[in-house]
Amino acid sequence: MSRYYIILLCSLLGIFSCKTNANESSEESSVPVLPITHPVIKDTLMDQPYVTNIQAIKNVEIRSRVRGILENTFVDEGEVVKKGQVLFKISNDELQIQLDQSKAAVSSAIADASAAEIEQNRVQGLVKKKVVTPSELDLSKERLLALQAKVAEAKAIRDNFAKQLSYTYIKAPFNGVIDRLPLKVGSLVEEGSLFTNISDLTTMFAYFDLPETEYLKLIRANADNKSAIYSDSASLLLTDGSPYPYKGKIQRSESVIDPGTGSIAYRAIFSNPLKILHHNSSGTVILHKEVKNAILIPQKCVFEIQDKNYVFAVNDSNVVHMKSFEPGSRVGKYYIVLSGIDLKDKIVYEGVQNLRDGMKIEIRKN
Repeated sequence: MSRYYIILLCSLLGIFSCKTNANESSEESSVPVLPITHPVIKDTLMDQPYVTNIQAIKNVEIRSRVRGILENTFVDEGEVVKKGQVLFKISNDELQIQLDQSKAAVSSAIADASAAEIEQNRVQGLVKKKVVTPSELDLSKERLLALQAKVAEAKAIRDNFAKQLSYTYIKAPFNGVIDRLPLKVGSLVEEGSLFTNISDLTTMFAYFDLPETEYLKLIRANADNKSAIYSDSASLLLTDGSPYPYKGKIQRSESVIDPGTGSIAYRAIFSNPLKILHHNSSGTVILHKEVKNAILIPQKCVFEIQDKNYVFAVNDSNVVHMKSFEPGSRVGKYYIVLSGIDLKDKIVYEGVQNLRDGMKIEIRKN
């Protein structure tokens, strides 16, 4: 009987020992083995975005300079036109009649002046022969001057009617693209009526406001060559977030800081050969700023909670803690760290989605 109890006791001890070993093994296997990384420091470029308003290098209103009826429209909305191309025609029958009458008046005035000149020459000969007095010659000279003045006046009236007639043909002032056409054929056109806008889209200006603090940084960084801050390259993001395929150049467009906003106006110049950009469109100008000794961490380490960015930092006991930081722009697969992370920090490189604050990990050896 005692032998039976001894066997049973040994069996129970064996089972308890197996369970204890299994629990210890389970606890050891529950500690995740993860790689860590350290922030690196290097010189790099940081992208700084600014909301921009895009405008054509040339954009003008085409307005009427005379009154009349819109007789013809020779272009359509969105059409590309050449400098000097006729866009619209205003009825000009009345002006044509006035021009013809003014031309006849010029011819009549010239004839009268010619006759007066002949008369002056005749009187001058009679004065030499002492047939008439010199006063008669003076009168003939005055009459000729008066008629010559009438010729000049008639020509001025003729030229004015010719100019007015030319205004009935509205032409493109430069190569460009036609905007909306608010007036239809047959509409009454007043002096100053708007026909359309025309835009030269070959080159575009992207206007944005640079904060005074950033402007001063640029000035100090380029103290030896201040003009360099105006020729830095820039990129452009379109409203759908896609990158514009051509780089631009930066220029300062104003020399006065706006006291209301504390900023100074800049513009970037972009070529527009594909006519992707349009007048009064919007986007985001990206300035590429050189950052010395920037702190970089891999994007893979970073996770977001309620619009804040965090990493898991590992202490000397291999316990992880959430650490928030302020990121700058992205550079390749890295974030530029503006604040919150030190170079000495050990950061979990991957597997952060399975971690919780206060968990212990085992560091994977490289």
